[in-house]
Amino acid sequence: MKPLDIKDTRKWGWSEVGAERCHGPFETREDAIADARFGLDPPSKRITLGRCRFPDPMTYLPDLDEFLERLEERASDDDFNIFDGEEIWEVNGSKLDAEAALQTALQEWAAKYLKSAHWLIEDTEELELPDA
Repeated sequence: MKPLDIKDTRKWGWSEVGAERCHGPFETREDAIADARFGLDPPSKRITLGRCRFPDPMTYLPDLDEFLERLEERASDDDFNIFDGEEIWEVNGSKLDAEAALQTALQEWAAKYLKSAHWLIEDTEELELPDA
């Protein structure tokens, strides 16, 4: 684990060592430690402390090739092969333009509807809580 940069402006969070659930976000490192003192299950006194980061919504979507492959499979089930040869792109425009438009639409949709209610902690350190 690398040393933490105290001048970093990201908020703080903590979790029990090895746990997936994060507590926070907190404005300061001290606030996160104070919360951990009340939230940590005895007899444990070790926490993972770090900076909070909300996940990028695009990480939850399939990549463009995977998305198009699935679309082709579903269309093929109905004997409608939308990607049969390159002539489809001669009628409907450039394949690169179509892929770029789809990627933009997916990014806009993800940004609007896949907002995460949880966060991740990164740049972490393990810390032994002192007795209060």
